[in-house]
Amino acid sequence: MDDLETLVTQAQGGDRAAIEELTARSRPPIFFYALKLLGNHADADALTQEVQLHALRKLHLLRDSRRYVPWVRRITVNMVMEHRRRVRRVVVLTNLGQDADYLDTFPDSRDWQGEVDVAQALETLQPDSRQAIARYYMWGQSLPEIAADTGVLVGTLKSRLHTARRTLREKMGVPC
Repeated sequence: MDDLETLVTQAQGGDRAAIEELTARSRPPIFFYALKLLGNHADADALTQEVQLHALRKLHLLRDSRRYVPWVRRITVNMVMEHRRRVRRVVVLTNLGQDADYLDTFPDSRDWQGEVDVAQALETLQPDSRQAIARYYMWGQSLPEIAADTGVLVGTLKSRLHTARRTLREKMGVPC
């Protein structure tokens, strides 16, 4: 058992010092992951606190202390998705598809005049496809990162992205 596993086990047992240490140690990685997903320091800071509170409240449900890091990552992703649903920001379609040469990509961003509200089109996608699009394009996660977090094969993710892009093009009236 490594140091983090021991700390998690002790925190699950109610050890206050372990809870404080676990909270202090997990804050920076949660913050930087939230910042990567949100791109905003204030939102990332607020979300980090929410994630830590949620994780502490639900720590007793974690069965395997070795899974603490992926478990907290999953909580962070879920809370970011909830935050995004609440905020409903307009997405700028610049950089979509730049790192996906092996997949079909959106038309060149210069063809778009200003901002496009993608939220409505995204709502028409299946939840799994919407999540894949959000994680890959909006949050900048790589396919292997998404696969590790969700337990979905990379090939399945590629397929979901391809289908979702096609659907978005149709919904937004963009020629293929």
